[in-house]
Amino acid sequence: GVVIAEDLCFPETIRALSLCGSDFIVCPFGAFSLRLQKTLVCANAYFSGTPILFCGKGRCMIADPCGELVFESPHSPIYFAYETKKEYHLIETRRKGVFNGYT
Repeated sequence: GVVIAEDLCFPETIRALSLCGSDFIVCPFGAFSLRLQKTLVCANAYFSGTPILFCGKGRCMIADPCGELVFESPHSPIYFAYETKKEYHLIETRRKGVFNGYT
């Protein structure tokens, strides 16, 4: 899933992407406030249960579903290995012909 810039501040969008089956979420951002974005990336990854990759102004960070940073540039190596592990199962219900609760 992809969210853009300030979408990172709205957890409903990230939650919706997670519930729709996104394996990870990418967020490109023009500005970079290290403390704010690090907090938002870790919190959203934890609450959505989906890894989030954030990049902006030559920096990059990745938070895993536990809310921990697993990668942060320029402090981490450029190449890294990461395997997604989901601790949940999606339950989907779809009904044909339903509009506003009426069939």
